[in-house]
Amino acid sequence: MELKGGTGGIQAQCPCLTFQEIYKLDMTFQVQSPEDLDPEEKDPIMGWVVKTIPGAGCGNKIVARLMLQSLKFVELIIHSEKEKNTIMDKLRQCKELLLTCSEVSEALQADVQHIVGQIERGEISYDMRTRVYNPFPHVNELESKCIRFLTSAKLFLQTLAEVFNLFYGTSFDGPRYHKIRDFLRKKMGISTSSISW
Repeated sequence: MELKGGTGGIQAQCPCLTFQEIYKLDMTFQVQSPEDLDPEEKDPIMGWVVKTIPGAGCGNKIVARLMLQSLKFVELIIHSEKEKNTIMDKLRQCKELLLTCSEVSEALQADVQHIVGQIERGEISYDMRTRVYNPFPHVNELESKCIRFLTSAKLFLQTLAEVFNLFYGTSFDGPRYHKIRDFLRKKMGISTSSISW
């Protein structure tokens, strides 16, 4: 199979529950085999499915740190393929949520810089007599962008707690990090004064 698009050749791959993520420098491919799609082999001509995610390959720091570095760690300590794939699938969900946060953040920064440029070029003026900006500088759809960022960030924290549960066999529901902290203090015999969050 040829994976079209992206820069250069295949750099790395990560197993998830029902597909493999394969990375080029600036693109991710989610590849499902016929066995992934049809485990009971009911369709004799089932083909492969490849979904592309442009702009976020192994050259992206979120992908590199959250997927590739985590995979190296998981491979060292987890021996069950199913457990590895489950953990990596949760981390993949975390990665996609962080990529959304990053995309929104970069777009907002670009919007703000555009407005600053307009002010510096005199395209938005301030009338000293009436104390009015005309037009008033603002980021379009700021509320919906902030909601998208905060929703993704919250889901990231919740999913990260699920990753913790997979490692420790716990059942923390959502990002109750004060409870996770207390659990770790007790489990590792660390005094309260030596960990501060």
